[in-house]
Amino acid sequence: MSTPSPTKPLVWIVTEGMAGTENQCLGVAEALGVEAVIKPICLRQPRKSLSPYIGFENDDSFIGDHLEAPWPDLVIASGRKSIAAVRYIKKQNPKTFTVQIQDPRIKSSAFDMIAVPEHDPTRGSKVLVTTASPNRITSARLAAAKEEFRSEFEKLPA
Repeated sequence: MSTPSPTKPLVWIVTEGMAGTENQCLGVAEALGVEAVIKPICLRQPRKSLSPYIGFENDDSFIGDHLEAPWPDLVIASGRKSIAAVRYIKKQNPKTFTVQIQDPRIKSSAFDMIAVPEHDPTRGSKVLVTTASPNRITSARLAAAKEEFRSEFEKLPA
């Protein structure tokens, strides 16, 4: 794990390990130009069977990567089960800036920022409404893929 420095913030991506939610968080981190440590988590029973929205998270609530100091400067999270982890991290270090991707369906006060797709109902001063989901597609990646597959596409009729 990286040690934070004045020029390099410590950034965690917290998800339940699903490719779709993790990819959105990676896209945001890459767009910000920061390296992130991926922290896949799962809720331990009985919390796993209960709603993650109830707010009783503690250091024994999670299975997976350890959520312990040094606490990150920024958490980018997505997915229903990440909500409890983000709240736990914020309780441990109120200075951690927390960003939740996708509508958490709880009060926005639990996060410093929420990014929701246009079709979700959550709105507010901390809410960024996106037209599409965050992703890792960039002009540079598209150009590289175009070159990589050029010979394949040249064989196809127009």
